[in-house]
Amino acid sequence: MATKFTAFAVPFLGVAFWLVCRTYLRISYQVRLLDLNSVSPIFNHAIETMQGFRTIHSFGWEDHFYTKFLNILDDSQRPYYMMLAVQQLLQVILDLFVAVIAIITCSATVALKNSVDTGMLGLTLTSLVCHDLSYYPFLCLPL
Repeated sequence: MATKFTAFAVPFLGVAFWLVCRTYLRISYQVRLLDLNSVSPIFNHAIETMQGFRTIHSFGWEDHFYTKFLNILDDSQRPYYMMLAVQQLLQVILDLFVAVIAIITCSATVALKNSVDTGMLGLTLTSLVCHDLSYYPFLCLPL
């Protein structure tokens, strides 16, 4: 009986999941393009430094070029860290989806405590935990 209430919530969560995935794919595509575009200044600076190494050394500009390289490196790493942040945000949102499904299942179970098959409830909650922790596969293995 409780699975009917959970099944009622699944289409709504499916639509929300689809919206989150669509938004994530758009954002990650843009951040990936930023990441690809931010790498070229590093290569340009390295090529310019190699071509003018004797001039740089003779005028004593090593510190200036080293500082410039570090600034370019910092700028090129920003999109990478943005991508990591977007991926972590997606993981948090997916974990929240699993938490909502677990709350709906447990609430329906408490409301209908006399008509719920305990074996089915245990299977449902175990499945939720294993899907939630799917990026930690060793936690769902039997001992």
